Amino acid sequence: MDHHGSKRPLIGVGLIVAGAFMLLARVHVLYFNWHILFWAVVALLGLYKIVDGFLHHGRGVFFGTGVAAVGTYEVLKHYELVYIPSYLVFPSLIILAGVGFLLTFAAVPRRWHLIIPSVTLIGLGSVLLLAEEGYFSRWEVIDSVHTWWPAALILFGVALLLNRGQDYFKP
Repeated sequence: MDHHGSKRPLIGVGLIVAGAFMLLARVHVLYFNWHILFWAVVALLGLYKIVDGFLHHGRGVFFGTGVAAVGTYEVLKHYELVYIPSYLVFPSLIILAGVGFLLTFAAVPRRWHLIIPSVTLIGLGSVLLLAEEGYFSRWEVIDSVHTWWPAALILFGVALLLNRGQDYFKP
């Protein structure tokens, strides 16, 4: 059976609906905020990838987490429900990467070695966020990270060696 052929009706219906809405907007029957619609679709696609990853052995969960988070953030920002200042974007993205690893582990518990980058990134992002907010000295945090980040590599390497031979994609 052609796996890609089964998606054609869904894509076709999506194109028809999108085209109809665009045409109605062009003839001033409807008004759409295309910016917000785009980000809402991005968020939904990310959520779809997360759910699909949980159903198919973790494939796409990490990517879906990032896409869903960015799409959701843009929608919420548009409605002025949330705003992340530019100086907090980098620590927030580090935390988001940690959450992506955590969700990938949750989808496939045999990938327990992903706990190490997850905890490391969530912890690092949180400490950087707190440093940016003035709870810690930014330079002390940077100096500590500069000194100790190889420890995370060592732990992750040990976990990979202990977890080798696992069949990740076996049901």
